Amino acid sequence: MTAHAHTPLPAPPSPLQFTIWRDFFVAIDDCTANAAVYERLQQIAEERSAKHATGLGCLMIVPPTAKAPSDDVRWSMAAALASLSVRCVCWLVEGSGFQGAMVRGVLTGLCIVAHPKFSTHIATNLEEAVTWMLPRLDGGWSRLAHARVVTSSIRAQRELGLHIVV
Repeated sequence: MTAHAHTPLPAPPSPLQFTIWRDFFVAIDDCTANAAVYERLQQIAEERSAKHATGLGCLMIVPPTAKAPSDDVRWSMAAALASLSVRCVCWLVEGSGFQGAMVRGVLTGLCIVAHPKFSTHIATNLEEAVTWMLPRLDGGWSRLAHARVVTSSIRAQRELGLHIVV
């Protein structure tokens, strides 16, 4: 009997991707990852926030294909945000129509109920998200001059596939 070489199947794309631009932490999340993925993302964000004592800005991009997170994932997300040095969180909801309105409504409700210790915003496009976040980070309003660089960097990283959380 001869052994056949086993060719591994390609790994499925991660349901959670991220990139970091200075003190900007950007995650694209369709809410289908398990809680362990969010715990790993939390570790990465904690390492990054140690380099930015004044805190990070977190941009959470919710694609139109996003699903409602499970209870354990919701708890992992909340724990991650509560443990980090975060100055602001902006959710960029990419869905449109009823789906987009529903996601924005759920996020608005969560922000009202949770009373987070950081500023929150729900945006409908990347430019809005970035221009809302920059003045809330270290350097304040002077950072608005870098809005195009930030949006270009995020778009470029997204086209390249971002970093994958495994």
